[in-house]
Amino acid sequence: MKKLAKIILFSIFLIILIQDVRALKFIETNELMSNYTIGEFVNLQSKITNTLSSGETLIAEETLIYPEYAEIPEMPFYYPVKSGETITSNNLAFTVLETSNAGKYSYCTSVYNRTALVEKVCKNFSITGTLKVFDKILFEFVLYRSTFLLNESPIIVQASDSEDAVISGILISPDKKETKIDFAGEYAAINFDKTGEYKLKIKAEKQGYKTYEEEKDFTVIGEIGKIIKETFCNNDNICNPAENYENCPNDCKSGSADGYCDSMKDNKCDSDCASKNDKDCKGKLTYIIFVLVAAAIIAAAFLVLRKKRA
Repeated sequence: MKKLAKIILFSIFLIILIQDVRALKFIETNELMSNYTIGEFVNLQSKITNTLSSGETLIAEETLIYPEYAEIPEMPFYYPVKSGETITSNNLAFTVLETSNAGKYSYCTSVYNRTALVEKVCKNFSITGTLKVFDKILFEFVLYRSTFLLNESPIIVQASDSEDAVISGILISPDKKETKIDFAGEYAAINFDKTGEYKLKIKAEKQGYKTYEEEKDFTVIGEIGKIIKETFCNNDNICNPAENYENCPNDCKSGSADGYCDSMKDNKCDSDCASKNDKDCKGKLTYIIFVLVAAAIIAAAFLVLRKKRA
């Protein structure tokens, strides 16, 4: 019975102690405006004072809760506060940007004694007047290339996942002439009538959203060989399959066994050439014929001598 009585008394003492701790005030938080807009500074700041006479260290927690739709997780900051110590925390202060999430926020500061919450102060505020941001809109050429033949005009450009935005564009031709591009839904036809470097500027606009802009550069040529060269040649100093001296001279040197006869007069017999197509091979062919004829004459002489002896 005495042991039980001691446990009961100790429990009552702890309850009284916790109640006394909870009766204390540890947190002072900055006054906040009810509403903030672009360019204004939200001074989220708390001052925590450990007034416990027991010498225990308190743990302070500072948290900013974003509007629900933003789906941004709470990322609390923790600070130890020793007995008699005062700290000021302002890690969550920020300036409202053009694209900051609009809506209701809650700034909370909590103090714990060990694992027990002894005080919590929350202040609410709103952000208004900011712009939403498009999820990444994908502007892409349906042909998935950056080089086109002149006779491939028109080509198609697509704006994927445009979120019902109004899409517009301007095509800048090699002579710097600008032509308006009209989108029918997510698609637009791009016409060109000359070779050279083109630039396509595309814009997505929607009420309440930050304007999204992107640029696409592409080249129009008149020779298929240049497209092949661009597609296959990676300039890694290795003559890879699909590369040869014609489409990738940096990787496949003249005379390489690359499936292409370059017929270059460079003192290298190209194994991909018939002798009549590579003059460098004629000298070697003559030498081979001479060796074969000489070998045949020696063999014939040997047989004649052998018969005479027999």
